[in-house]
Amino acid sequence: MCQGFMVHVTANTTINATESCKIVGNPTFLKTNSNNAATQLMRLSLFGAPSFNDETVLYLNAMATDNFDASYDAVKLAGQDPYAPTIALEKGSDLFQINGVAPIVGTFTMGLKTLTGYSGTYTISLQDYNSFPQNACINLFDKFTNITTNLKLNNYIFNLADTTTVARFNLIITLNPLNIASNVSGLNCVSQNNGSITAIGLSSGPWDYTWKNTTGNIIKQSLNKFNGDTVSNLIAGQYELEISTVGSCDNNTTTFSISPIQLPIAQFGVIDSVDVNSSITFSNNSTNAAYFNWNFGDNIGTSAFYSPTYSYSNPGIYNIKLISTSIDGCQDSITKLIKVNSVVGINHNAINNLFLLKKLNNNHYELICQSNTISVYKAILYDGTGKKLKDFGDLNNSFHLSIPLSNYNSGIYYLSLTDNTFNKTLKLIKD
Repeated sequence: MCQGFMVHVTANTTINATESCKIVGNPTFLKTNSNNAATQLMRLSLFGAPSFNDETVLYLNAMATDNFDASYDAVKLAGQDPYAPTIALEKGSDLFQINGVAPIVGTFTMGLKTLTGYSGTYTISLQDYNSFPQNACINLFDKFTNITTNLKLNNYIFNLADTTTVARFNLIITLNPLNIASNVSGLNCVSQNNGSITAIGLSSGPWDYTWKNTTGNIIKQSLNKFNGDTVSNLIAGQYELEISTVGSCDNNTTTFSISPIQLPIAQFGVIDSVDVNSSITFSNNSTNAAYFNWNFGDNIGTSAFYSPTYSYSNPGIYNIKLISTSIDGCQDSITKLIKVNSVVGINHNAINNLFLLKKLNNNHYELICQSNTISVYKAILYDGTGKKLKDFGDLNNSFHLSIPLSNYNSGIYYLSLTDNTFNKTLKLIKD
């Protein structure tokens, strides 16, 4: 047995038919796993003894009509046996092996012709219609007997004579629109999988609900339900709901979209130590953020700039806080510390009448305490990046502190000198 087909080309070309062109299954006249295959279809099959079978296919396509469309339809071709029974959809003078029609709203009627060269008993059955719109009423009307059969529930068995030449049947499909009410709850800043969709039919009910995810897989099905239905714990993406009234020829297919939420990550860079009245530039490294709020921690300075510049007028340790906000209103924050030094230059030998700083030869400094007050001081040496180099320990109120810099690289160094009430940072320069 063989199957005939037609190929239409628009230019001179070569066509090679190979074994790989075939598809598994018999009878299979429409390759539904093709990238261009219809997603909503039904098959009408004709069976007769001893092993005769044939089929015709109807599918839905928004660009198609019920007339012959070269881009969407295939004509019926005779098989090797000219007397073998055939079944074909009919419109005017066209007989269809495959017929694409526009999505059905209301009642759709098309002729169905069955012919045979062998009189006998035959059966018409509806197959592979699960992709067809849910709750569509699919009936077969026999114009010879005035019998209407619900093909979803029963096959139709009849006697077909070899003298029949006209379309004996009408295929009648009824699919009425169903209005629904729905509500989409999107994602929030706390979670990326807490979206939900609620829907309910606006007919008298009950309803069947079928929910599908972005890939077309069913994620929930609720049948014969008298109230609304909700699908929860959704991530961003598109979702499809097919809803129909039980026992009615109505249907609604709606696509819902849950938009992703931009979650910001606040981040910035800044040096950890700076002199009083020195300009500081904050490097903003935030992601997924559109708005920024800076607080420099001194109860004075704030900014909404992306990477602001600021200077502190008083020494101390300050908390710098950046709040980054996304276009969806989600926020993230980060806090960093900065030490602001009160710097005394080496040209000022006397320091608050308490200390005397001397610069000796070979990048050597000496700090002399001149205080008569009993106190214990802490002295720590830092490099220009704020890295601690040496802790001189506890010093009493009368000391001579030797500070050699000869073993360090050229640059600026800082000596921090503190007690319970005193805090001073001295700038030391290594040539």
